[in-house]
Amino acid sequence: MVKLSNTEIRKLDDAARAGWLYYVAGKTQDEIAKKLNISRQSAQRMVALSVSQGLIKVRLDHPIAKCMDLAQKTKKSFWFSIV
Repeated sequence: MVKLSNTEIRKLDDAARAGWLYYVAGKTQDEIAKKLNISRQSAQRMVALSVSQGLIKVRLDHPIAKCMDLAQKTKKSFWFSIV
């Protein structure tokens, strides 16, 4: 297991807060920026970091999700694009 520095831990904590505010609380990037006292661009980067680090996971609970997953797997298997 990789040990994170205090700076890296704080960065992930801030990303988790920004991700929660965006995806759960429904706040805009501008609102997040004001609340966390950062620029809107920094808020956007934190939200993106929360997703890329697996802190935020999106799940679609609908039958179409299985079709989309199958389409993606087929595309990868046969090297063609789906229109």
